[in-house]
Amino acid sequence: MAGAPANRQNYLATLSQGVREQQNRDASGNQVVDAAAAAVVGAAVVATCDGVVKDGVVDDPRTCRFDPAAVACPSGLAAPGCLSAAQVAVVKDWYDSPRDNRGHELYPGGLPVGSEGGWVGSDISTDPTRLSGGGAYAEQVLRYLAFPTDPGAGYTLFDFDPSRDAKKLGTMAKVYNADTTDLDAFRKAGGKPMLYHGLADPGRWTARSSSPGCSCCRVSTTATVAPAPTGSTGRPASATGPSGARRRRRCWPPRSAAA
Repeated sequence: MAGAPANRQNYLATLSQGVREQQNRDASGNQVVDAAAAAVVGAAVVATCDGVVKDGVVDDPRTCRFDPAAVACPSGLAAPGCLSAAQVAVVKDWYDSPRDNRGHELYPGGLPVGSEGGWVGSDISTDPTRLSGGGAYAEQVLRYLAFPTDPGAGYTLFDFDPSRDAKKLGTMAKVYNADTTDLDAFRKAGGKPMLYHGLADPGRWTARSSSPGCSCCRVSTTATVAPAPTGSTGRPASATGPSGARRRRRCWPPRSAAA
């Protein structure tokens, strides 16, 4: 049984939580999306995707079609009840997978629509002069865990350039990440894996440090490795091609991290 597994920790902290913190800072280091903006977005999401039963809950974030531009201030500047152009851009980035400067995915899945109530603390600092919980955690990982040689206390989150440095995370990822998709030995021993993940999980910096997008990616990847039902020919009925080779979705490591 795995609940909200933080199984790709060396990439999660740095390329997901850390990148979101970077995205939410302007050129002067000021926080862009604050608690008030998050509340505006959250209310708009519920109004758009509350479902058949109006209970203040998004039924299924995967089917919710919400565009942050719907709550943009006409002037492009921040005002009560709407978002500035810069805030809209950050929210769009957060809903998307973190990406490098070439548009390549760094980590599978962004913040789920409907998770806005959990942004404050995890991705929005309650003290604008300090990092958010996720950003602070990412910074500590970068200082003391992420690389073969620790850069130490003088290294900050903003010294880390995901487009340049993601590939440096691979060595220690082999130590920390539990991301094999080959469960043959487990299956032969009679094991049956079960995994659950809350779709409103904003990827907090506590033990729940994970993302629904990554869990869904893992399920789809692992599922293709499991043996398929045997057809009348005695070969797997869903074998892909003459050789019956197993097909694995390439979702990890991210292209930039593997480069």
